[in-house]
Amino acid sequence: MRVRAQDANGDMIFGHSQQDFLINSIPAVAQIIETTLRLVLGEWYQDLSVGVPYLSGVLGYQNKDTADQTLISQVTALQWVTGLANWQSTIDPMTRKYSSVSATVYTQFGELQLQVDNLGVTQ
Repeated sequence: MRVRAQDANGDMIFGHSQQDFLINSIPAVAQIIETTLRLVLGEWYQDLSVGVPYLSGVLGYQNKDTADQTLISQVTALQWVTGLANWQSTIDPMTRKYSSVSATVYTQFGELQLQVDNLGVTQ
């Protein structure tokens, strides 16, 4: 697996040849998971079938358990993820947004402590 590295703002990094890529590593899987959780179903014009079904599986009348299960299924469906434990999510009751998601993710390359903040997804 080879993915282009992103900076702290989520922009792709260019200009450093092979150093601009994450290859077969825990950071590569972490970036793929975060990108997956931020991609809304139907948002990517090249394949409208990928992304998290926020409208049908997370937002609206769904309870927190249903919403969490939707996100968990997206993470565990990734090719390099072999397991998941200690899933925790926080929803801000005032804004009804996921403010953070954390978990222990087991990958082909080792264990990853996942922390994704400010998903910006309103429940």
